[in-house]
Amino acid sequence: MAMQMLRRGAMEEVRRNLNRGFLTSHSFTTHFNNEDGTLITVVYSDCPEFSFVLLHPQSATNPTVSWKTTESPGRHFTSAETYDHPRFDQAFNSVYGWADRVGEEIVLEAKTHAGTSMLEELRRNVAKTADNLYEPEKPFTEEELDSWMAQLQSLLSRMNELELKNEIQNGRVEQMSRELETLRKQGTKIPKRTWLKTAGNKILDLLDSTSKAALKTLAEGAVKAMLEYKPGPQ
Repeated sequence: MAMQMLRRGAMEEVRRNLNRGFLTSHSFTTHFNNEDGTLITVVYSDCPEFSFVLLHPQSATNPTVSWKTTESPGRHFTSAETYDHPRFDQAFNSVYGWADRVGEEIVLEAKTHAGTSMLEELRRNVAKTADNLYEPEKPFTEEELDSWMAQLQSLLSRMNELELKNEIQNGRVEQMSRELETLRKQGTKIPKRTWLKTAGNKILDLLDSTSKAALKTLAEGAVKAMLEYKPGPQ
């Protein structure tokens, strides 16, 4: 296969799409069109062990007939993993999944040094609020359920604002809204405490991947308001 070179527009597309989550393209160094067949090299500047490389088939660096990427962190390990791709577009687009994993690893690594987590405290508060509901062992009435769903929707609206600022991964709030609508159907069938703990922890699972600043903003505002909400008997 004759060696091909990426056009400048494709290079800019890579840089543009590295602006994912709280990272920007300036968090990475990029190199393109190396003579040895390395078409793309992307390195996370603050941790050079995190890198993405795309290799041209039948080149000095890749004698096989498949497009090849080497990605660290990989899909399962922090060390480099190598993947074969039958088509160039599959190999090219895999850089975006890699960039997401870099962001995820940064957040999770920071949490290992954070001591008692704000998120753990919020989970305890969710459980406390659920256990203190009026007749927590009974299902919600439709009126009670509507009231709690309004509280959750208010929280989702605030989370959507943070998503627009790239402090929450794109599409996650819409996905959470769908999950809560599905959960709503169970609200008149299962104990209130079970329903609220499930809804609250679903939201906190999403917030587990946000920045500490975004989590603090929500904890002191919309999440606090929801946990302090006391509708009383209907």
